[in-house]
Amino acid sequence: MNIEKIIYKTTGIMSKKQIMQTCTNIGSEISKNLVNGENITAESINAVLIKNIGRKNARKIRITDNADSFKKLIKQELDITDEYAKYIYQNSKSAIIPCIKSNTSVLNLRINTMKPQEIVNTSTHELEHVLNQVFSFKGKMKRLSERITGKKFIQNYRKKYTQITTEKNFELQNDLIQKSKLGIKTQTGLTKYKAGLKGLLKQTGLKSKEGLDKAITEAIRANVLLPNNEKQNLKILKSLKFILKDESQAYKAGGEAELNFIKLTGIKPSEKITKSEMLAQIYDETIDIIKKEIRILRRNKLRNFISSRDSKLPT
Repeated sequence: MNIEKIIYKTTGIMSKKQIMQTCTNIGSEISKNLVNGENITAESINAVLIKNIGRKNARKIRITDNADSFKKLIKQELDITDEYAKYIYQNSKSAIIPCIKSNTSVLNLRINTMKPQEIVNTSTHELEHVLNQVFSFKGKMKRLSERITGKKFIQNYRKKYTQITTEKNFELQNDLIQKSKLGIKTQTGLTKYKAGLKGLLKQTGLKSKEGLDKAITEAIRANVLLPNNEKQNLKILKSLKFILKDESQAYKAGGEAELNFIKLTGIKPSEKITKSEMLAQIYDETIDIIKKEIRILRRNKLRNFISSRDSKLPT
């Protein structure tokens, strides 16, 4: 047993590598079940989850694939109306709801009307999100801090930062999807190109790495940064860095699972990557640019602090 497995067994914490490997195993098993003609439901995905992470840990993730069970679960946890629970269900292809009361997460997978290829991709993608939320070190620390700080603090913090971050995240990801030229439905299908910078440039129609960086920087400054608000911009960028890292991993997991399913159906292996994997590449490039923007903001903040101190010195 390696050190990562020992840590997981004793602390319940998964490394990023473990989360990705678990997603690979789950995606592979769902693919095999589909190829064998099995009907994939919330129950069958839960059975695969139990097989890969154990029954005790699987209890921390409650999977549903229909409106009634989803509404019942989140109404118990979030104290919301039936109408709002219905709204959340109808306006999301899938949804992950962290539940502080029970220290679990509800994973809604609306897979009933999906084609097999999409079932594999979406299920694996969303399971990466929920595994990261429940079992990663950062995920566990976030949930612990929420339980310690209490409901009132969380409500105040969300009022101040969460809404604006959610809006900026939506605007930035929407812009990135447009720049990727993958179409609105980016979840499934193969691209025309191989993995790597050369393939990404061809996909986006940009001629160089410098041109790609410039386009992403412009997207961040247009869609994310607030005028004359370094403190809030830093918090937003840090949050977006965390969000996009998780999104990138989820797109990689879903894309790899989809490619494995395509191969299992008898189609010869291809050097072309899936749309999900291509989108993960542009997200990775964006994370690097966000890091640069954070460094710029920190330098400006330090420069302004030094200038203000100097101005107060006696002449």
